[in-house]
Amino acid sequence: MCPPAKPPQRSGFTLIELLVVIAIIAILIALLVPAVQKVREAAAKTQCTNNLKQIGLACHNYHDSNKALPPESIYPNHVLPNVDGYANWAWLILPYLEGGNQFKLMNITVPMSKQAAIAVTTQPNVYLCPSRPPPVLSTGDPQPGAVGDYASCHGNISGNTLETNAQGAIVVAGTWNGGQATIVPGAPVTSWTHQVPLLQITDGTSNTLMIGEKHIRKESLRGKNEDRSIFDGNLNCYRRIAGYNGLGPKYPIPRPPTGATLYYLSNEDDDSSTSNAHFGGPHGGSSICLFVFCDGTVRPVSMSVDPYILTYLAARADGQTIPADY
Repeated sequence: MCPPAKPPQRSGFTLIELLVVIAIIAILIALLVPAVQKVREAAAKTQCTNNLKQIGLACHNYHDSNKALPPESIYPNHVLPNVDGYANWAWLILPYLEGGNQFKLMNITVPMSKQAAIAVTTQPNVYLCPSRPPPVLSTGDPQPGAVGDYASCHGNISGNTLETNAQGAIVVAGTWNGGQATIVPGAPVTSWTHQVPLLQITDGTSNTLMIGEKHIRKESLRGKNEDRSIFDGNLNCYRRIAGYNGLGPKYPIPRPPTGATLYYLSNEDDDSSTSNAHFGGPHGGSSICLFVFCDGTVRPVSMSVDPYILTYLAARADGQTIPADY
């Protein structure tokens, strides 16, 4: 008698096996995603560091040609309405950033509203931090323009007039049109003088901030308010302040600094009333801000840096000692 035939074997996963496989895949993905994000952020930080390195080198090459660092602007545009500004550092160093063709399209004697559109809408990639949202043309006055994620350090002194005591490495040009005190808005600027050669950075170029990542409030991303074009006349688009402000050029800063406003390094969530004039970067979970110092090196500064040290880093000739472990 023949034994009964065995039922055919069915291949495939049982429900329990399938659920186990799905759970293992989910765990692997959960482990992999943070690692991928860290790699991406590390690559973005490296690119941002390289951008600042190129900008710092361009400023030094500008200095070699002009015997001074580039001015933050060739006219203190903010004594006029905060629009329609004249050339600033981001314009002036383009020839040293392989942006010579774009610079040739610009007329640096007249304000932004009178520029050819292609001159100010062409986006220099070196001005973009890869950790920030993709660039868009600014929507503010006087016309759309390319944006930028870096700003010059004006020092720790702010204001709405030409600051003769400004302590930053990159400050507004000294005089215009042969010493003329004012310029009719929109009139050509035929000449200007530089203010800061490297020899005037007596605190040491390695102890003085030059250009860094600018904080941008979330409500202003992208192309609005302080995130308008880096070629715009609004000073918050291309310069920043750091440290205690409002005390004038008095060093060391008194403790406590009564009556001073602190321009600290802002994290990404900072929407305070003054943070549109702060430095701040998106790297390392908003724990650091990248700067190129006046010696051309790029270094991170902690968001929690002592405010007195930040003040002294921002000033070029305060005579104060900067500790090595700040």
